Amino acid sequence: MDRIDLAADLAAVAAESPADLAALAHRLAAGLPVRHLGVPQEGLALLTMEDGVCGDRFHLGEAALAVAHVEVGGSAGGAAILGATTATAVAAAVCDAVAAGGLPGAEAVHALAARGRAARAERDRRRAQMRAATRVDFAELGESA
Repeated sequence: MDRIDLAADLAAVAAESPADLAALAHRLAAGLPVRHLGVPQEGLALLTMEDGVCGDRFHLGEAALAVAHVEVGGSAGGAAILGATTATAVAAAVCDAVAAGGLPGAEAVHALAARGRAARAERDRRRAQMRAATRVDFAELGESA
């Protein structure tokens, strides 16, 4: 699993169960030096989208974003999570650092990330069902019964 997938999986866990993420990070950080590489921040991020037809970029709006960068036991980790608090972002950053450095507890991070991956897959499945329900076959519109 690459770090981008891990980040997305941890963000899914953060959305569903931030307490579980915080508890794991707390256990992982016990006895290891944790150093903030920057001040954790919470604010608004401007969402930029691209028009699918012309390719023009436009601003969709703003979204709450929390960002944290830490070093745990000599391994750097980071997190940027939409709709989260700085505490949740720090917890995800600690988990990212542990997994990236292969530190003790990395298996627990991957197990928690698997829960997030399953939640993302379920969300994607539900969204696909909703899209399928609204699909229009324009070829059938011109036919008479």
